Amino acid sequence: MNDTNQLSKERSVPFGRIQCPTLIIHGDKDPIVPMGHALIAQQTIKNAELQTMKNAEHAALFTHLKEIRSLVGPFLKAHSPETTKT
Repeated sequence: MNDTNQLSKERSVPFGRIQCPTLIIHGDKDPIVPMGHALIAQQTIKNAELQTMKNAEHAALFTHLKEIRSLVGPFLKAHSPETTKT
């Protein structure tokens, strides 16, 4: 699996260089990518938010689209330039 191969090297990914707000969505039943990968990304990316999809496997976007949309829309709105202006 390409995902597993790529993520096996996640410690070398420069997550700390990501400066923009980041939404991480991970299925709690994903048999391919361990939850630990999402946790490392969340802890390393400044302003990262981790949302765990209950009973979702690796292809959560296809099986939990409604729930994912309900997370992405508000996240984008909360971090849009119009919302974050001071």
